Amino acid sequence: MLSVIKQPDTAGVKDIVSQQLEAAGQIIAASLLPIIEPEVDIHCREKASTEELLKAAILEELDELPAGQLVMLKLMLPEQDDFYGDCIIHPNVLEGGCTVGRLHETKSQRPPAQESLHRREFFEGVGERAVGPTI
Repeated sequence: MLSVIKQPDTAGVKDIVSQQLEAAGQIIAASLLPIIEPEVDIHCREKASTEELLKAAILEELDELPAGQLVMLKLMLPEQDDFYGDCIIHPNVLEGGCTVGRLHETKSQRPPAQESLHRREFFEGVGERAVGPTI
């Protein structure tokens, strides 16, 4: 379930994440594993602050999920290294069920931090350009 966030709007970001987790509940009820994919637009002028809002909204929604209800997260490469660490280790996120990276490479995107590559925390996408495992 992909949702694109274009600007740092607290209520809008909360609504997007809430909508995704609501749909996730229906998917879980069908005995399937939902993939939550809120994306901050790479061209967002206030990308870092928008990512802060997104992370807070994700953690808030994950905290409200009943124990044992698992989701996968698919998140775009953030401005700050290890930014989504709290989300990755959340008990309602399937262990190994979080991809942090970029799936559509453009010339305007910054390269992954070298230390992220060494820790194998970066997943560029599918196909021949993949540089690490999903985390």
